[in-house]
Amino acid sequence: MHCVLVGGMPASGKSHLARRLSKSLGLPLFSKDGIKERLFDAVGFRSREEKVALGVGAMEILYYAADQVMAAGSPVILENNFESASFPGLKALLERRRCQPITLLLTGDPAVIYRRFLERDQSPQRHRGHVVNTVYPEPPGRRPLAAPITLEQFVAGFQARGMGDFDPGGPRIMVDVTDFETLDYEGLVEQVRVDEGEGVGFRGLAPAAALLPSQSPAQTFSIGGPTPCPLPPKSKWSWPKRSPGASAAWGPSVTGLGSSPSASPCRRGL
Repeated sequence: MHCVLVGGMPASGKSHLARRLSKSLGLPLFSKDGIKERLFDAVGFRSREEKVALGVGAMEILYYAADQVMAAGSPVILENNFESASFPGLKALLERRRCQPITLLLTGDPAVIYRRFLERDQSPQRHRGHVVNTVYPEPPGRRPLAAPITLEQFVAGFQARGMGDFDPGGPRIMVDVTDFETLDYEGLVEQVRVDEGEGVGFRGLAPAAALLPSQSPAQTFSIGGPTPCPLPPKSKWSWPKRSPGASAAWGPSVTGLGSSPSASPCRRGL
């Protein structure tokens, strides 16, 4: 069995991409933030510690729900930031269900994504439980605005929590979301497809449904970025460009969050 994991930086568009994948692939989607928002409304919190505890509970519910669906034989899409603290539970789930993960890790220019992060918290559509840290629901007539974190704090936060290092084994697709206009969603969906009798598959790779994550070859590819990555010799992997000015290609990637810009000629390091 295969499953699709959508992770990456805060405010990088994980939920939007996961919903599009779910609709296009016909797979059930479970989102940690979606679960957290229901817990915020049903239980609430009166301190930062209680809010963090609800986040831990949401993660456990995420894996429990996925486990039940996978036990019935259906692949799933899981959307989460997949920080280091969430990995043991995920690893246990993948091994228990003998699931081959296909990971989409969203990344990009930290300064651009930081601006989206600030705009998101100021949006009236953003659930207030994500924004406030002291009490939710908020007292009537009180909607305090938390002081925004700096770019340096934003970068240090996702690096310290290991979001950019997430690699559960199997194919890993690094998706550069610096410029949404150059991202070919339809082409990305085509790479991760549902084929009845095989489950979710990764085009161009041999089936590996029987392999545990620890047995699967680690393969990382990049999409987007300022410079196309060269394709490996004799490779047939390709990535359709959205427009003549958009550079997007498959290729091995050795970069990740926190790496040096010179670590790869294919894309910017963060």
